[in-house]
Amino acid sequence: MNAIQQFLDKLKTPNKSFGIKGLDLSTCKAYPYEKYSCEIALLHQCSFEGDRDNVRLSQTFQEIFAKEYLELTHPIHTHILTRAVLGFNNPLVQNGGGYNSFVFFIDESNQYPWILVNENMFARILITPENLFLAKDLFGVQDFAKWILWAALAEIPKIARNLKAEDLKFCNKKFAINLGITRPYHFFRDDLYWFYKLNLQDCNVLNTPMFFKTKEMKNIVQEERLGIRPALLCNADSFDSQIDLSKNIIVAQALASKELLIGGGEEEMYSLTLWLGIPGERRIWLEQWEGIPLILKNLSHYFPSIKVYVDGMTAYDGERIEVKDNLEAFWKIVENTKEVFEVDSRHYKEWSNQTIHNTKSHTESNTIGKNNSQNSATILGTKGEKITLKSLSGYDYRTKICYCAMCDIVISETSTTALTPFDFCKKPGVAFYCIYEANNMVHINMARDFAKQIPHLKVPSPQYHAYEGGKRDTTFAFNYHFPPEHFYNLAAESLEELSKEGKLTNFSKDNPLKMHRLAAPSVELYAKKHALEQKTKIKISSNKSTKRLLKEISYQKQLLEIESLELDIQLKQLQIKSNGAIPPLPTPNTTMQATAKDRIHNHLAYKLGAALILNSKSLWGYIRMPYVLSYIKESHKKEILEYEAKVAKNPSLKLPKLESYPDYKEALKEKECLTYKLGEALMQADKDWIKGGYLRFYFQEVPRLKKEFREKRK
Repeated sequence: MNAIQQFLDKLKTPNKSFGIKGLDLSTCKAYPYEKYSCEIALLHQCSFEGDRDNVRLSQTFQEIFAKEYLELTHPIHTHILTRAVLGFNNPLVQNGGGYNSFVFFIDESNQYPWILVNENMFARILITPENLFLAKDLFGVQDFAKWILWAALAEIPKIARNLKAEDLKFCNKKFAINLGITRPYHFFRDDLYWFYKLNLQDCNVLNTPMFFKTKEMKNIVQEERLGIRPALLCNADSFDSQIDLSKNIIVAQALASKELLIGGGEEEMYSLTLWLGIPGERRIWLEQWEGIPLILKNLSHYFPSIKVYVDGMTAYDGERIEVKDNLEAFWKIVENTKEVFEVDSRHYKEWSNQTIHNTKSHTESNTIGKNNSQNSATILGTKGEKITLKSLSGYDYRTKICYCAMCDIVISETSTTALTPFDFCKKPGVAFYCIYEANNMVHINMARDFAKQIPHLKVPSPQYHAYEGGKRDTTFAFNYHFPPEHFYNLAAESLEELSKEGKLTNFSKDNPLKMHRLAAPSVELYAKKHALEQKTKIKISSNKSTKRLLKEISYQKQLLEIESLELDIQLKQLQIKSNGAIPPLPTPNTTMQATAKDRIHNHLAYKLGAALILNSKSLWGYIRMPYVLSYIKESHKKEILEYEAKVAKNPSLKLPKLESYPDYKEALKEKECLTYKLGEALMQADKDWIKGGYLRFYFQEVPRLKKEFREKRK
C-alpha cells in the first residue's frame, strides 16, 4: 500500500512532481510507444500514424472489452498486468459519460499504480509514478493539448486529496461499456462507431440513457459497474466514414418503428414539407425570429400549404424532454410568422388557444407517447395559405429521423444540428454554418462535405459568412448574423432543381418550378442593424405587429397634433440656422399653394424626408420618429381625400398644373434635394417591407443619399 500512497502524494502537486511548468508543453513528455510492447503502446502508435483500421488494434481491444474486468498491461512495466479499480468523470469538462475521465489501475500486489486519462479517446494521457505522458500526436495541436493538460492538472490534485490508499487497492471491480455520453456527435461518430467496429455486440453495456439503443446491444447490465467508453481513436478527418458505419443501422431501425412513433404518416397533405435546424444551445442565429417568417412568406407564393418541423435539443432514446429556451424560441417564431400573413379571423380564436403545455427543464424527462405533443400551431391566411409549425425540441433521434424522412427540403446549421437532416436522412436544401475566426474552418468544411454527398444541397456564398453577435464564450459558442434573404434564394435554387426531377408535388421536368429571388443585404448590414437596436433599445422591425402598434399610438390625436406643431416650429428654426437648406414643412391646412416650390414642399416625400432629418439629431428624436412619420402619412392621406372631395363639389378649386407656375424650373430642384430623396426612399421601403425594404433603406439608401448630397455640395 506504500506504493499507492506515494503515488497519491505525487498527484497532489503534479506540476512539481513531474517537472511541468504551467501549461508549457515543452516541459511535458510524449509517451515513447516505440520502446514498449503492450496494448497502450499499440494504441498510441495507431493514433500517431492515423491507423484506425489496424486489425491488430481491433482484435486486441475486442478481447479486452469482452472480459468482466478491464485489465491492461502496465504502460511502462510491461511485464505487469494491472486492473481498473476506480473511475472518475472530470467535472471541469461539462460532458458526462466519461468524455473526460480518470481510470485508476493497480496490479495484484498493489505495487504498480497508474492512471489512464480519457479525453474523447482512450488513454490520451498516462500518469505513472515515473511521469505524466501525453499522446505524441497531441503536440501537433498545441491549444487543444494545453486544454487537455489543464483539465487533468486542475482536477487530479482534488481527487488525490480525497482518496486513501485503501480506495485504490486491487479488487474485483467489474466494468461495462458506457455509451451514455451527453454529446450526440461524439456518441454516433466515436462511441457507436467503435461499438460496431470492435464487434462489441456481446459485451456488457451499462444501462444508462443513451441517444440510440440498437437491437445489437444484447447484454444491458443493471448493476453498478465501472463505465468505459469504447472510443479508441479520434480523428476529425474521418467524421463521415465513422458515422457511416452506424448510420444505416440507425436509420433502418428508426424507420421500422415509424408507425408506432408518429402514426405512420401525415394525416394531411402539404404542398411543401420543410425541416428547420436552427441552433439554440451554444449559439443563436440572431435573425431567425424575423428571418424564418420572411422565408415562409416568400415560399408561400408557390406552396400554399407548408408543414414546418423546427428542430431543437434532443432527448435520449425513448424519452421526451421539454426545453424551455427551445419552446420560447419556437413560439416567438410562430408569433412572428402569424404577423407576416393576413390571418383569417374566422380561425384566429382557434389558433390563439394553442399554447405551451407542460414546459419542463432540460434535465427532466418522461417516456414518450404516440402524438402526445401539443407544441404546434397552424396559421390560416386570408389568401388560402396554411402554415403548420411543429416543434421537435425534446424528441429523441429515433422519432426525429421519422419526421425528417418525410421532408422535401432542409434549412439547417451544421455541427450537431446536422445529424438528423444531413448525416442520417441526406436531405437537400441549405446547409449553413457559422465561424468566429478565419482559421476556424470546421463548420465550413462540414457544410461543403455535405454538399458533395447530397444532391441539390446548397452552401452559403463566402460573402455571407456569419459575423459574431453578442458575447463569445468559446470558438463554437457565440451568436451570429446571417441574411435570411440569402437562405431563401438558396432554398429556391434547390427547390427548382428538385422540381425538374419530379420530386415536388405538382411540378415536373415539363412543368418546372420558377421562383423569384430576393435582394440579400450584406451580413455587415445586419450586424449594424443589430448594434443599432442594442444601442437605442428600439427594434427595427417590418412585421405587422410593429406597424399596428405604431398606428394605434399615432391615433392618439391630441398628443400627435402637439408633436406636429412642435415639428413645424422646429423645422422653421432649423431653416433659419441652416440658411434655408431645409425649407419649412407646410401645415396640413395649406391647400392652395402660391408657388410650385410650395406644392413640392407639400408632397408626402418631402414631408417625410424633413421629419427624418429633424428627428435624427437626437435620441429622443429617434424614439418618436416612428410616431411622427406615421402621423404625417395619415394626415397627408386625409388631406388628399379632403382636397378631392372639395374638387368634386367645386371643380374650380382644382390646382393648376405644376408646369404653369413661374418658379416651376426652380422648384424642380427641390425634388433633387436630400430631404425629398430621403422621403422617396422611405416610401419605397414601406412598399417593399416584406422583402427587407426597411433594412435596405436604413443601411444602404440613407448612406448612399448622404454621400451623393455631400459630393454635390462640394
